[in-house]
Amino acid sequence: HELRLMSKLQELNRQLDAERVRVKEKKKEEEQKTRLIVAANRLPVTPAYDEETGEWHFKRSSGGLVSAFLGVKTFEITWIGWVGVDVPEEAREGIAARLR
Repeated sequence: HELRLMSKLQELNRQLDAERVRVKEKKKEEEQKTRLIVAANRLPVTPAYDEETGEWHFKRSSGGLVSAFLGVKTFEITWIGWVGVDVPEEAREGIAARLR
């Protein structure tokens, strides 16, 4: 019985060590990302209001700048720009929160 417990404990320790390595590598990867701020006329997404559901949905904006950054995974990109449509005053706070 004791041998089985020791074996299980060793297996749990191996799993814990593997998880620690995974977390450390992920953290290192995140730290290596270069921050990029893009100030553009349009954001990479455009909100659209669904009359039937009363909800706002987002779709990817078209354009060269958006397309150019789609495959870039080494940057932490912050976009500053216009959403591309008029958003009613009462919906702006909710839209802004979803864009963060």
